[in-house]
Amino acid sequence: MVEVSKPDYLSLVNKGGSGFNVSELVTAMVAAEIEPKRGLQQSKLEKTENAISGLGYLNSQVATTQKNFSTIASDNFFNVTSSNSESVSIEASDETKLVPDKKVISDITIAKKMVFELGNFANLTDTFTADVEFDRGTWSDGVFAASADNVKQSVSFAGETLPEIVVKLNEVSGIKAQIIDTTGDGSSYSIILTGVQTGQANGFNLTETTATARWSSDDLDNSITQYATNAEFKLDGVEISRDSNTVVDIIE
Repeated sequence: MVEVSKPDYLSLVNKGGSGFNVSELVTAMVAAEIEPKRGLQQSKLEKTENAISGLGYLNSQVATTQKNFSTIASDNFFNVTSSNSESVSIEASDETKLVPDKKVISDITIAKKMVFELGNFANLTDTFTADVEFDRGTWSDGVFAASADNVKQSVSFAGETLPEIVVKLNEVSGIKAQIIDTTGDGSSYSIILTGVQTGQANGFNLTETTATARWSSDDLDNSITQYATNAEFKLDGVEISRDSNTVVDIIE
């Protein structure tokens, strides 16, 4: 391959003129215009690259620090144990407040949900019509007292079977309803109403506002099989009562 040199036309044109190398002169003038701007852009490029590199390094250090904090957060500096874990389990919510100590928890009665039985239904196909009201409150010695913040709820059914009635009862806030076969042979059924929350104040009462009392708490076919109760226990001899079996507000 033969390389053909390109003629310097500007120099050829100027050959008989001023004697200056116009090509070099133009190149120098262009460079004088371009180089300061190129240097400025190069400086900006280097600063940008350094900033990106610094951010990458900072991100790396933050990730490392976060990992270290996560590792420290999972460390346990105290052991919180119960001498009778089947009755009482203990959990530390904030280890920074713990100090070596021993607490005696005794005379424990757990909190319970209320359970009410609507009993002695012969089959699942008979239909019933009634208007029933539900109140939330406390049972004491067989007497019900509605809570100060009680909101009365109502259920109405007309010509409906037990399964259909249970669907409506499950719409009442604070209770769950289910049907059980009490004899196992299909000759007697009960609707079991169970409170959603434990605590003495979370009991409930049924009052039928129609002609019969079949759906009321005081009907002979119905009975309270378990009252709603608080959790009762002693902490270092001091009597404590709470509406839940999870107690979080006694020991800081």
